[in-house]
Amino acid sequence: MAAPAGTMPPMAPPGMYGAPMAPKRPIGVTILAVLTIIFGILGLLGGILLVIVFAAAATVLPAEYQGVAGILLALAALVTILSLVAIISGVGLLRLRSWAWWLTVIVGVLNIVFNIGTYVLYPVAFPYGIVLWIIIIAYLVAVRSHFGIGKPKPAGM
Repeated sequence: MAAPAGTMPPMAPPGMYGAPMAPKRPIGVTILAVLTIIFGILGLLGGILLVIVFAAAATVLPAEYQGVAGILLALAALVTILSLVAIISGVGLLRLRSWAWWLTVIVGVLNIVFNIGTYVLYPVAFPYGIVLWIIIIAYLVAVRSHFGIGKPKPAGM
């Protein structure tokens, strides 16, 4: 039976409403997240391999080279840790978490600084890493509203 003209149909009982819609993830964020996870996994595997190699080298090499092997071991450990952070960041980006946005921007800035340092020491080619991370950070700034960054918080939160 239809509702009489001018009246509204009855509302559904509480709890019968559908779940709130999740924010739509831009395709660029999905691509960036998947690439971050893939490169994080590759970096993690490479970092673990380098840790093993440099740890073995630090124990086998003569004393005058152990300092260099120790520095290389520390850098390999840093690569391993940053790769693990990249994997965590990629998963957070897939879920549109604001902490993942901040973490990716911080990792991007650190990568820019690291790439500038590498380019200053070895200026053999165009610094693609610097340009790539600048583009990634610019894109993240453009889509920050999808992560809830820059939006006013509701009252009481």
